[in-house]
Amino acid sequence: MDIKQAFPGTYFKAADFGDKEEMFVIADGAMETLADGEKKFVLRFEECQQALICNKTNAFALAEAFGDETEQWVGKTIVLYSARVQGPGGLTNGVRIKIP
Repeated sequence: MDIKQAFPGTYFKAADFGDKEEMFVIADGAMETLADGEKKFVLRFEECQQALICNKTNAFALAEAFGDETEQWVGKTIVLYSARVQGPGGLTNGVRIKIP
């Protein structure tokens, strides 16, 4: 058993996916205040309690596929996976979205 499965975090991170892709159905998307007091757009899913803090890249991919109104995203299926991305400190792993 992967020990990360025994203790899932509140939000998905790239390490949660490794080299696999997982499908999820969007249950909700809304601005939420995180533990550090910062407000971010968060996606919640029907299949699990973990959520995805949605960055600009992922948000615009969803908007391109499903429209600009986030209410239109509810019920849509997406794929989450880990990818190498450019972060503020250089290359890092991040969660990305694909439309199946």
